[in-house]
Amino acid sequence: MQSKSPLRKLWIALTLFLGCMIMGVAGFMIIEDFNLLDAVYMTVISVSTVGFGIVGNKELTDPGKVFVIVLMIFSAGAFVFAVTTLTTFVVEGELRRLINKIRFKRKISNMQNHIIVCGLGRAGRECVMELRRQGKPFLVIEKNADSLEDFLHFYPDSIYILGDATLEEVLREANITSAEALISALPNDAENVFIALTARSMSPDIEIIARAEHEYNMRKLQKAGANHVILPNLIGGRRMVNLITRPGLIEFVELISGETDSDIHLETFECRDIPLFHNKKLKEVEIRTKTGVIIVGRKPAQGPTDIYPGPETVLLPNDRIILLGGKKEFHLFREIFLGD
Repeated sequence: MQSKSPLRKLWIALTLFLGCMIMGVAGFMIIEDFNLLDAVYMTVISVSTVGFGIVGNKELTDPGKVFVIVLMIFSAGAFVFAVTTLTTFVVEGELRRLINKIRFKRKISNMQNHIIVCGLGRAGRECVMELRRQGKPFLVIEKNADSLEDFLHFYPDSIYILGDATLEEVLREANITSAEALISALPNDAENVFIALTARSMSPDIEIIARAEHEYNMRKLQKAGANHVILPNLIGGRRMVNLITRPGLIEFVELISGETDSDIHLETFECRDIPLFHNKKLKEVEIRTKTGVIIVGRKPAQGPTDIYPGPETVLLPNDRIILLGGKKEFHLFREIFLGD
């Protein structure tokens, strides 16, 4: 709200100045019986203190002189207030922030299938770093100006909104109805529940991933509309144990998740985006033969994921497929099946 204060002051100053003009025109018309044009002329020369002369070379009446004195005092005060506010507006960077906000609004309104990240704590920043690494379109929502400023110091090209993600107007500004997913990474479980609830009511089909600090809040987040709930402490603890008991598994997960410098990784594709797959058997589309990527899973619209589906498996438009391969193989896959 602090960023809006100078703008509000600027509007107040302009309103006061306009009020002085209206008061001057009305006063000259009533007190001195000037017509509209003459009243405007007298008001302008009085407010600007230019003082070319009185219309018709006639003398002002005593009430008219008192009125001019009052008008000049009030207009001078309004003018000084407006100049001071405008100077503050420019010097403190409010003008730049306003221009950025207008520019971001235009960019956000044109975004499609983007990912909204709520909160720039440790979890939120890790999400942003991974999204940047994968080249996914995203925007961040952060209500703490200092945290946002620190984040923009490292990632100045990021699209952001300074606001509270629990508010409908902020999520609406983030173009949530066109977003692919929302990540609620705030450290407060109650706020994450409220964000999930609000986001689900505004966009019924959006994918919502929420962070939870306490395990007993997982069910609340799921009831609020979260598709997936992540407990960082639980995942971290399991991973530390698996590094001891099953190091090969962790190495494989790091390999396919892109956490290492390996070329091999997993990617998910929507069958609805690939018409060549619609109602075709896997053996008919020959994914591995043509591209070298391996299909390791099929996620139907309803039901569990089918691991290593057989050649007779039929791909439906609402299915998702999970593929394993390298950059060269995926480039060939996109070229053949997506036309990229």
